Parts: sequence; C-alpha cells; structure tokens
Amino acid sequence: MALIYSVNNFTISGKNIMFRWKEFMKASPPNGPGWSVTRSSDGTTFGAGDNIPTEAGWGNNGWFVIRDPAGNREILVQRSTNDTDYYISYSIIAHFSGGGATTRPTAVDEQVILASGVNPTTWTTTRSAVYHFMASSVDGYGFYIAGYGAGDLSANVGCLIMDEIEPTSVNVDGYANDAVVFILGTASANNFTVTNFTSESTNTFSPRNIAWMYYGHASQGWVTMPALVLTTPPTVFQVVPGMAVVDRSVSTSNLKHIVFPIPYARRSGLASPNGWKGISTYLRWIGSPVATGSIITGQDSNKYLVINSCGLLWDSNNASPIS
Repeated sequence: MALIYSVNNFTISGKNIMFRWKEFMKASPPNGPGWSVTRSSDGTTFGAGDNIPTEAGWGNNGWFVIRDPAGNREILVQRSTNDTDYYISYSIIAHFSGGGATTRPTAVDEQVILASGVNPTTWTTTRSAVYHFMASSVDGYGFYIAGYGAGDLSANVGCLIMDEIEPTSVNVDGYANDAVVFILGTASANNFTVTNFTSESTNTFSPRNIAWMYYGHASQGWVTMPALVLTTPPTVFQVVPGMAVVDRSVSTSNLKHIVFPIPYARRSGLASPNGWKGISTYLRWIGSPVATGSIITGQDSNKYLVINSCGLLWDSNNASPIS
C-alpha cells in the first residue's frame, strides 16, 4: 500500500478545497495518486479532459469527473452557485458521459453520495479550515478529504472518504463485491463520531456511510453501511471507542494507544440487503479519548490523526498538523 499525502491545506472556501483536491488526485506519484479528469465543465466550456485549470475559473454549476488509475471507478463533483453546496456521485464501472456547460453527465450505474433530491446541497462552510488529503496510488485507490475548523478544532467541515475494505475481511461470498465504503461528512454535523459513523440514516444530504452491498449479485444494493462499535451484553455499555487504555508495556515517553479497525455491516433489522461488509483500511476507533488534531502512535506502530472518536492513517513524515 503506497499512501500519498497533502497535509495542512488551509482554506476559507469549499471551492478552494475541492479544486485543490482535484489537482492532488490527478498529480502523478509521488505528488498524487494519478487519477485522470475524463470530462469537465467550468460552467461555460465543457467536454473531455480538465476544463477547470484554475480555481477562479470554476464557475457556477461547473463539474468534473475523475477516474482511478485502473480505469474503473469514477467520481462526479458538481459545484452549485456558491462555494458550500455540491453534488457528488459515483460510478463503479460504466463511466459518466454526456453533460453540458451547467448540466452534469450521467452514468447508468450512477449512485448518489451527496445531494438534495437531484440538486447540490451543503457540504462545507466558508469558515477558515484545515484540510488533509490522503490517497493510495495502488490497490483500490482509496482516499480521504478530512479536516476541522482552523483555530477551533471543534468546528465541523465537510469530509469525503473512500475507505478500502481490508482484503482479508471482504465478504465476497462467491460473487463480486465493490470493496469500498464512502464516508460523507457535512459542516452541519459532528463528523468522525460514533453517532454519525454508526448512523443508519438513508438521507442523501446527511452524514452517513454508504456502499454497494453484494455488488454484481441479484440482491445487490446501494445502501447505508453503518460502522460497528464494541459493547458489553446484556446491558449495552460501549467499550470501544472510549474505554481501552494506552499500551503501558512501553516507556511512558512513548506510549502507544490502543486502536481498533472499524468494521462495517448491516444488521438483520434493516431493510435488505444485510450482512457483513468488512473492516476499514484507513480508519480506527480510538481506544481512549484524545483531543482532535493530535497525532498518536497505535499499538500497530502506525501514526494516526485524531478527529473526534476516529484515527485516520497519517503521514509519519509530517507529525505536526496545524490547527
């Protein structure tokens, strides 16, 4: 797994961070994971390739489509008439086509990640924020856009993650499976918390995890994919995250935190399809509470950026995120 980072991106604009993310994603290793912009519109000029060469040139209702280096997955991002509202959708294999200057393209297998009906909706705010990008240049080409308010770590900003499922944990069950989970966070909610990561909400404009369950099978479904926590039965008492102490088998000057890979599944009480999806590659529940913006070392020796109850795999060469 080759992970590439762009950290400490300070911004006061959702358009700014989305444009910078596009530029990061299309850069070739070691500067980015090497996705390609297949189609785009700056709000006036549209067609093949990247027609949004500058942030200032990204006009109202402009859009872009990026495709992973394997030539499979595509993600469509359309800006609204302001810097906070976006439409985000996903094509696993069919690819987006068509579109106009202010009309986004479509794909026969398109699935919505963020929208209000068919329209863009609020993703982030215009407040000062610090964003961090990560992307894998191999395997499933997962990525994250994650951040928090600048000068106010409790402030929420939009996030978007394509979390790869750890290969040995995938439930293929004899048929194909799209082994990723998308995690959407908005500025209106507490992102990276147990409440949002375990949400079973089906609203396309609210924070939640979403993924294909059993892609390629007759019972497939594009559904909410809640994260699981550890509790003690029969009285439900949450143990993880929150109650696992640091590893004191090492010196107190180099304490290692207990971190737990986040599992995804749909319980039997939800509308079908149900079952096990797999375990996160990039995210961990933090065993004991740590302040947002901290960098911790897990018992697996990996470094993690803490945002609320979660740890995101972090660039070990850059141990000081700005706040």
